[in-house]
Amino acid sequence: MKNSTLVLVASLALVPLSASARPPAKPATDTAVRSRAAAFLTVWNQHDSKAMATFWDSDGDLINLYGRVAKGPEEIANNLAGEHATDMRLATMATSALAVRMIDPTIALADWDVDVTGVVNPDASAAPAVKEHWTILMHRRDGLWRFIAVRVSSFVTAAPVVR
Repeated sequence: MKNSTLVLVASLALVPLSASARPPAKPATDTAVRSRAAAFLTVWNQHDSKAMATFWDSDGDLINLYGRVAKGPEEIANNLAGEHATDMRLATMATSALAVRMIDPTIALADWDVDVTGVVNPDASAAPAVKEHWTILMHRRDGLWRFIAVRVSSFVTAAPVVR
């Protein structure tokens, strides 16, 4: 019995400390992600497509509200330039809600609710304000948060018709 107790005590000494005994890891802060969102809104409202495209990573992509896909900063800049030369040329965007989920210290998922006003219809008349939802997967590289994948959508606000 003494030998088995001695073996048990010796075994326990070799077991690493449990996770509960370690100090908790400091949670990643979302402050830099929120700051990056504010900076993006600034250049979006300036209609500077080249500056907007610098927010994406080199292999990042965008699927806009119209379902157009752009991959990489050059395609994204061209896509945004087309929008901001036509229907978005007078538009402004403001965030009504911003939620950030830190996946780890270098990966974040941001959900933006935005209001877009000043959109111009093809006949040059004013379009109604648009509520959009942007889902953005971001990662931090070289100290800067970059967009990996951006998905823009707009939700139906009226109840569906039951037939």
